[in-house]
Amino acid sequence: MGDVILYQKSLTQFRILHRVVCIVTSNSSSCTPPYYPYLNCSVPPCYYTKGDNNLAPDQLVVLSSEVHGVWTGFRISYIGMAIICLEQNPVCGGPWGVISVLALGSAVASDIGVEYWVSRRTAKRQTLANEQLDQLAGRA
Repeated sequence: MGDVILYQKSLTQFRILHRVVCIVTSNSSSCTPPYYPYLNCSVPPCYYTKGDNNLAPDQLVVLSSEVHGVWTGFRISYIGMAIICLEQNPVCGGPWGVISVLALGSAVASDIGVEYWVSRRTAKRQTLANEQLDQLAGRA
């Protein structure tokens, strides 16, 4: 419990990255009512998940066959809310819309800056290489 898993429900194209909040196995369950009244795990183990920014757990149970992996990297809190705001979902409230636009703008601006810096550096190296070739050709 507490791990973040990547799963894909059957008949969907979307992969979801959510935290495991409850596990049902063949001999036991870590689920406690009233949050998990719909224990419909037909083939244990099953996982109930919840997005960190969601108030309630997901209503669909995740089967072990639907799990693609366990997240072991760093945590980016509220990234899901930023994506919801960028989709212009009415659920997005408060400062999240502005924060999402600023974050996206910063990412684009830094990418453009890095690309510009790399292209200038490459052009400068090419110019220096051409000058060295010209000098070598003049001496020969």
